[in-house]
Amino acid sequence: MISKKALLHSWKNVNQTLPVNKLVLQKMTDIFKKKIIYFFIGFSILLMITNVIIDFVNTAEAEEKKYEIQIVKIEEKFSETLNEFGFENDWISVKNINNKNYDSLKKVYNLKVPTDLSIPIFLKELESKFVGQPVDIISEERKDNGSSTIRISSNEHLKFQAYLNYDKSITREKFKFAFLIDDFHDLSSAEIDQLFQNQFNFAVGLIPSDFGLDLIQKINQFKKENYFIINDDVSDSKYELDPSLSKTRLKSSIISIVSDFSSSIFCMIDKSSELYSSTSYNFIRDELLKRKIRLHSYENFIDLRNKEGNDLKSLFKFYCEDQKTKTKIFLVNSIGLDELLLLIKQFQKKGNKLVNPSELIFSE
Repeated sequence: MISKKALLHSWKNVNQTLPVNKLVLQKMTDIFKKKIIYFFIGFSILLMITNVIIDFVNTAEAEEKKYEIQIVKIEEKFSETLNEFGFENDWISVKNINNKNYDSLKKVYNLKVPTDLSIPIFLKELESKFVGQPVDIISEERKDNGSSTIRISSNEHLKFQAYLNYDKSITREKFKFAFLIDDFHDLSSAEIDQLFQNQFNFAVGLIPSDFGLDLIQKINQFKKENYFIINDDVSDSKYELDPSLSKTRLKSSIISIVSDFSSSIFCMIDKSSELYSSTSYNFIRDELLKRKIRLHSYENFIDLRNKEGNDLKSLFKFYCEDQKTKTKIFLVNSIGLDELLLLIKQFQKKGNKLVNPSELIFSE
């Protein structure tokens, strides 16, 4: 049997434990209540953020759907492209549309396209002007004759339509032009490498020397052309043209120049040099002519070497737009060629041809 003393001791322990358990239970209850509160607060914030995002997306979609490009803007870009490619007004006809089935289309364009212009290239340029604009562009090409149709819609409304057809009876007013780079012998190796990265056709001027001879292989590698220059700087012993030398010695130099620089398309005579003013020049000239070397001077070309910036661009544009001559050879420095790159591309787009200088030199 349990003694009375043991029962009293057990009862005392129970009374001591109960307050502790109540305290633990109270703390657990408080923690649970806080978690419930935090959960509902977090859930409420999440709902608010979700609603904001949904409203933003719906608003953006609604605005995008409502936004349409105006017909006049499409026509402006179309006219700009026509001008860039040198279209004449007579090649463009417009037919007004009075059809209820076309709620937004007011007119249709018909274009005559010269055969030297690729319709896909024209359409690609036109489409590039609408990048980032709210338009859908559909172009269709006929396989039999290459004619094409282009349609431009905005917000599911047809805004613009044009038919493009090749016409052999029309041609763009075109000229051929070429470039001579006259400061090539003054460029560093890095500058020469940079110049040869240019995809345009041109010829570089070489002063007869061992240095110039070493560059010919590189010039040919990049499919460029060269011409050699006769001036007071021709001083390497093998090619020396000092007026005080005997005719026999001068003739030997001429033979070496013509042989080593056989890839040159012509000889540039510097009329400002002392050599040109000397009594030996006529002999040198005759020896070159005997060997079928074409002779030119700087005065035979459009000299832009001393121009830069806006002056250079304005003068280049002036000569290009001059319709009196259909062939133009420009004399420039390497920096000048870089400055003219954009204008060159613009004139090429109109159908003008940038050619190797030899094509124009040999046609004279």
